Amino acid sequence: MENYFIIKDGRVHINIKVIPGASKTEFSGIKENYICVRVAAVPRDGKANECLCAYLAARLKCAKRDVNVIKGEKSRIKTVAVPASCAEKMEKFTGKGFTKTENV
Repeated sequence: MENYFIIKDGRVHINIKVIPGASKTEFSGIKENYICVRVAAVPRDGKANECLCAYLAARLKCAKRDVNVIKGEKSRIKTVAVPASCAEKMEKFTGKGFTKTENV
């Protein structure tokens, strides 16, 4: 099974491929172990990252401050962390399961 997102250190780590400069921000599918999200912002001055985090927070119904890009800030391939309580919401959002790996 592909690892689109895992639970690690009490957070859900989501592998995301961002497609900036879209006409609207939306989920666009799953490809190559990444959730693809088209964002309306341009990749300049962190605007695309901000747009991505706000979109995920709204879709997963969690606070924006709890959504963080933890890897790939200047890349289209990113890892974003959200609260572990969002795991089930993530499954509904993508229609896919997740791999649970808990670091203690």
